[in-house]
Amino acid sequence: MIFPGKMPTTDFSSYYGSDTSFTEFKELTKVLSGISPSTSIPGVYIHDCEFRECSSSNNGGALYFTNSNARLLIEDTSFICCTSTSTYGGAVYFSYIDDGKSLLSKVCAFECSARDTSSSIGQSFYIAVCNDKYYNNYVNDSSISCSKNSGDSYYALLVKYGNILLTRENISRNECAYFSALYCCSNLNSACVAYSSFVNNTSTNLGCMKFEYSQDIQVCNIINNEQNTTNSPSTIYTSGSLFIWNSCILGNNKGKIVFKEGNTSYKITLYNCTIDGDIFTGSRFTRNLTIKRKNSRAFINGLSHLNVLGCEAKFDSFGTLTVAGEWQSENRGLCVTYVKNSNGSYAEALKVMKYVLINAFLQTDPSEGFFFGSPSSK
Repeated sequence: MIFPGKMPTTDFSSYYGSDTSFTEFKELTKVLSGISPSTSIPGVYIHDCEFRECSSSNNGGALYFTNSNARLLIEDTSFICCTSTSTYGGAVYFSYIDDGKSLLSKVCAFECSARDTSSSIGQSFYIAVCNDKYYNNYVNDSSISCSKNSGDSYYALLVKYGNILLTRENISRNECAYFSALYCCSNLNSACVAYSSFVNNTSTNLGCMKFEYSQDIQVCNIINNEQNTTNSPSTIYTSGSLFIWNSCILGNNKGKIVFKEGNTSYKITLYNCTIDGDIFTGSRFTRNLTIKRKNSRAFINGLSHLNVLGCEAKFDSFGTLTVAGEWQSENRGLCVTYVKNSNGSYAEALKVMKYVLINAFLQTDPSEGFFFGSPSSK
């Protein structure tokens, strides 16, 4: 079991070592065209930059990077309305599966898309590293929203291979043809998605989240994600065993399948999770869905998320319940909003609430205060 801690931001040399040469891009505002790293230097370090309306006919609307022994570090950077007219990576395309490593931290992607006429994969980010446990593939404290559907589009975020750790992600309000929010693939039994929100994502065909091989989901909110068709529906699809604990999975794919395994050898296990009451009575799952431990009371996790430039993180809500709190509408600079987990003292002080509902991308006026009630599905 993985218990991820906070990954501190750092300069390139202290993270990858002083023996790796790199090209640094800092404090840039790039409009219409992105950057072109040197093909002879293995490392790229991008920080405190803004890429706005950048477009490329190659993969990666703002950044294309595939150098040998590749090392990528992006921090405190926004990608706003970036597009690729090729297949992969509306904002960033990074792929070097022989010897690549990647870390994205405090990164915002807003209204990014890949627009190949046949299919497009990784509407904001396409990140693939070396398939080895010593090669990190991290995305932390980042926000991906409003990716645009363009024909046969897949995944707002794709992360593939290596030691995958996704923490404090806000992947919300994205639209794709297939699996609107996330594709996560690692056969190392070390991939983990934790402390993240997946809210109001819409797929015109298949699902919201796709997992390849066995993985963990920890302390996440997966709320109000929809699939428009009835063709092989599921909010969460896995081609490996999936262990989900201390997470809230509410209001997804109403009347349709929420949990689906690729075949009978895989299973999805829930431990202390909040789920809709009709998941079992309505047969909204396939094959092997198991509850190892029921939660003592329903909850939604209080999570910290990024607010920078075009990416805003508001409080999660379900049904008639909304929790409004400290919120800065001004988008300049970096702001992280945090509310304590509902299993802690915060919820104890509000015993009139059956649910505590927290976090992302809902049109809530902070001046309205708190709203109490019960979701209609409970």
